[in-house]
Amino acid sequence: MNSQVAEYLSKNPILMLANVDIDGNPRVRPMISIGLFQDKIWFATTEDKKIYQELVHDSRVEIANASIGGQWIRIKGRVSFEQDEATISHILEISDIMESFYKNSDSSVVKVFYIDIESGTLATLNSKEVISF
Repeated sequence: MNSQVAEYLSKNPILMLANVDIDGNPRVRPMISIGLFQDKIWFATTEDKKIYQELVHDSRVEIANASIGGQWIRIKGRVSFEQDEATISHILEISDIMESFYKNSDSSVVKVFYIDIESGTLATLNSKEVISF
């Protein structure tokens, strides 16, 4: 992952995630990235939430964010749920937000996923600087 993209994502962890719900309708919701690891953007949810069922049904997503400084990012890809317990444990341990969101959840219902990036853009509104990845 490009270092500028990684820096932007680490400074702006709240991203808007767009997906398709079970009925085929568009959905957009804020999601907090739990961090970058192995050049991937990681998230978590629980299996009882609608988003989990939606992403299992249709893994296509786009995420976007715009910062106060005029920089913005858009990433298109597919969600992959992590199955490796060692990787899941590591990601949950390095996350600053996991305890506040999932401290009362049974760890077996927490589902960790990343986005397999198909394309992305990092740009600034007031300049011609555009990074495509």
